[in-house]
Amino acid sequence: MIVFELFGRLFARLLGLIECFPGPRSTTVCRVRRLVPAWAGAQTWGRVILVAQGEDWRAHWPHEYVHVLQWKRWRLFFPVAYALASLWVWIRGGRPYLDNPFEREARRRAAEFSAFAKDA
Repeated sequence: MIVFELFGRLFARLLGLIECFPGPRSTTVCRVRRLVPAWAGAQTWGRVILVAQGEDWRAHWPHEYVHVLQWKRWRLFFPVAYALASLWVWIRGGRPYLDNPFEREARRRAAEFSAFAKDA
Protein backbone atom coordinates (compact mmCIF):
# COMPACT_ATOMS: atom_id res chain seq x y z
CA MET A 1 0.00 0.00 0.00
CA ILE A 2 2.82 2.40 0.79
CA VAL A 3 4.06 2.23 -2.81
CA PHE A 4 0.66 3.29 -4.11
CA GLU A 5 0.36 6.06 -1.53
CA LEU A 6 3.71 7.41 -2.69
CA PHE A 7 2.55 7.01 -6.30
CA GLY A 8 -0.66 8.85 -5.39
CA ARG A 9 1.31 11.79 -4.00
CA LEU A 10 3.60 11.81 -7.05
CA PHE A 11 0.55 11.61 -9.33
CA ALA A 12 -0.97 14.54 -7.42
CA ARG A 13 2.14 16.61 -8.14
CA LEU A 14 1.95 15.73 -11.84
CA LEU A 15 -1.72 16.74 -11.92
CA GLY A 16 -0.99 20.12 -10.37
CA LEU A 17 -1.00 19.63 -6.60
CA ILE A 18 -2.70 22.43 -4.70
CA GLU A 19 -2.70 20.98 -1.18
CA CYS A 20 -2.83 17.74 0.81
CA PHE A 21 -4.44 17.29 4.20
CA PRO A 22 -5.49 14.41 6.46
CA GLY A 23 -8.94 13.05 5.66
CA PRO A 24 -11.21 10.82 7.72
CA ARG A 25 -10.20 7.24 8.52
CA SER A 26 -6.46 7.61 7.85
CA THR A 27 -6.89 8.86 4.29
CA THR A 28 -5.01 11.72 2.71
CA VAL A 29 -6.97 14.12 0.51
CA CYS A 30 -5.06 16.02 -2.16
CA ARG A 31 -6.57 18.79 -4.23
CA VAL A 32 -5.25 18.89 -7.79
CA ARG A 33 -5.77 21.29 -10.69
CA ARG A 34 -6.87 18.58 -13.11
CA LEU A 35 -7.68 14.88 -13.13
CA VAL A 36 -7.24 12.08 -15.62
CA PRO A 37 -9.89 11.26 -16.76
CA ALA A 38 -11.10 14.85 -16.93
CA TRP A 39 -14.75 13.92 -16.26
CA ALA A 40 -13.89 12.45 -12.86
CA GLY A 41 -14.26 14.60 -9.78
CA ALA A 42 -11.98 12.36 -7.71
CA GLN A 43 -9.66 9.37 -7.97
CA THR A 44 -8.04 7.06 -5.44
CA TRP A 45 -4.51 5.64 -5.24
CA GLY A 46 -4.02 3.55 -2.11
CA ARG A 47 -5.10 5.79 0.78
CA VAL A 48 -4.57 8.99 -1.22
CA ILE A 49 -7.76 10.53 -2.61
CA LEU A 50 -7.17 13.04 -5.40
CA VAL A 51 -9.93 15.63 -5.75
CA ALA A 52 -10.23 18.03 -8.66
CA GLN A 53 -9.94 21.74 -7.97
CA GLY A 54 -13.34 23.25 -7.27
CA GLU A 55 -14.87 19.94 -6.14
CA ASP A 56 -16.09 19.45 -2.57
CA TRP A 57 -13.97 16.60 -1.23
CA ARG A 58 -16.69 15.70 1.31
CA ALA A 59 -19.10 14.89 -1.51
CA HIS A 60 -16.61 12.44 -3.05
CA TRP A 61 -15.07 10.97 0.10
CA PRO A 62 -17.65 8.22 0.87
CA HIS A 63 -17.42 6.78 -2.65
CA GLU A 64 -13.65 7.10 -2.80
CA TYR A 65 -13.25 5.53 0.66
CA VAL A 66 -14.83 2.36 -0.72
CA HIS A 67 -12.07 2.41 -3.35
CA VAL A 68 -9.51 2.78 -0.52
CA LEU A 69 -10.93 -0.43 0.95
CA GLN A 70 -10.79 -2.10 -2.47
CA TRP A 71 -7.12 -1.11 -2.77
CA LYS A 72 -6.54 -2.64 0.65
CA ARG A 73 -8.29 -5.87 -0.35
CA TRP A 74 -6.76 -6.28 -3.84
CA ARG A 75 -3.41 -4.59 -3.19
CA LEU A 76 -1.13 -4.58 -6.21
CA PHE A 77 -3.79 -6.21 -8.38
CA PHE A 78 -6.47 -3.54 -7.92
CA PRO A 79 -5.60 -1.37 -10.96
CA VAL A 80 -5.38 -4.48 -13.15
CA ALA A 81 -8.58 -6.01 -11.74
CA TYR A 82 -10.42 -2.70 -12.21
CA ALA A 83 -9.26 -2.38 -15.83
CA LEU A 84 -10.10 -6.01 -16.62
CA ALA A 85 -13.54 -5.62 -15.04
CA SER A 86 -14.21 -2.56 -17.23
CA LEU A 87 -13.03 -4.44 -20.31
CA TRP A 88 -15.23 -7.43 -19.48
CA VAL A 89 -18.26 -5.18 -18.97
CA TRP A 90 -17.57 -3.39 -22.27
CA ILE A 91 -17.15 -6.67 -24.21
CA ARG A 92 -20.51 -7.80 -22.85
CA GLY A 93 -22.16 -4.58 -24.04
CA GLY A 94 -22.24 -2.74 -20.73
CA ARG A 95 -20.97 0.66 -19.68
CA PRO A 96 -17.30 0.26 -18.64
CA TYR A 97 -17.48 2.80 -15.81
CA LEU A 98 -21.05 2.65 -14.54
CA ASP A 99 -21.38 -1.14 -14.74
CA ASN A 100 -17.89 -1.90 -13.41
CA PRO A 101 -18.43 -4.07 -10.28
CA PHE A 102 -15.91 -1.97 -8.31
CA GLU A 103 -17.88 1.20 -9.09
CA ARG A 104 -21.19 -0.50 -8.34
CA GLU A 105 -19.86 -1.56 -4.93
CA ALA A 106 -18.56 1.97 -4.28
CA ARG A 107 -21.93 3.54 -5.10
CA ARG A 108 -23.77 0.98 -2.96
CA ARG A 109 -21.51 1.24 0.10
CA ALA A 110 -20.87 5.00 -0.04
CA ALA A 111 -23.92 5.72 2.11
CA GLU A 112 -22.32 3.77 4.98
CA PHE A 113 -19.42 6.22 5.10
CA SER A 114 -21.26 9.50 4.45
CA ALA A 115 -21.46 10.37 8.14
CA PHE A 116 -17.65 10.31 8.52
CA ALA A 117 -17.15 12.86 5.74
CA LYS A 118 -19.76 15.21 7.18
CA ASP A 119 -18.16 15.13 10.62
CA ALA A 120 -14.64 15.82 9.38
